[in-house]
Amino acid sequence: MPTDRTSAPTNAQPEPSAASGPPAEALFTTDDGIAISATLRVGRSGSTPVVLVHQLASDRSEWEPLVAKLAEAGVTTLAIDVRGHGRSTAGAGTNARVYAYAAFRDSDWRDTQKDVRAAIEFLGQRAEVQAEHVVLIGSSIGGTACLAAAAEDPRVSGVVVLSPGRAYHGFDAILPASRLGERALLVLHSSEELPSQETAEVLDRIVAHSTVRVVPGSAHGVAMLAEDETQRDAIVEFVRAAQAH
Repeated sequence: MPTDRTSAPTNAQPEPSAASGPPAEALFTTDDGIAISATLRVGRSGSTPVVLVHQLASDRSEWEPLVAKLAEAGVTTLAIDVRGHGRSTAGAGTNARVYAYAAFRDSDWRDTQKDVRAAIEFLGQRAEVQAEHVVLIGSSIGGTACLAAAAEDPRVSGVVVLSPGRAYHGFDAILPASRLGERALLVLHSSEELPSQETAEVLDRIVAHSTVRVVPGSAHGVAMLAEDETQRDAIVEFVRAAQAH
């Protein structure tokens, strides 16, 4: 039986001293030479950092309301522009190729997991960040990239996926999810989004410590958090629970 590892909601407000610092621009390179732009907000000492990965045709700015909630709780966040999106459209060094998601093949979408892995490595190199454990949050195909990265990196202690797809652009989410082991998974999907509901049911069966939350309506991905702001609180509680384990 799936186990809910999120903490019970609390009415306690974070102390002012718990809030994260101001946003700062960050830039790092993937192992295949893509320059990834991101926004880093450093939280309180000892907080488990969170990497946020947006959906197709979007960029890191879609996470700003959730990042604000996490910042109030003192959580370190790194919101990235995945390759071909936002400011992450160029190769680094001698890799001069210009990347635009509109021209992506299936293999390019699978490579977005490298952007997530590079984000984890970047956090691990920051003296002001404690990155022994990391939580990944992804929307739509960004959630698939998070699952794929988590499957390869034991530092990932939990994953949040919004509007999961079984194989967006041929990018499989199921096999990586089956390798999460004892790590926690939180899945959110809209009640009227049947493909995401079906994928969520599969994820719930194959991941030992999974929680599925259903949001009324048909909103996709991050839009669900605007439709129902209590879901942001649920994500913050999940992150807090992951920090406690």
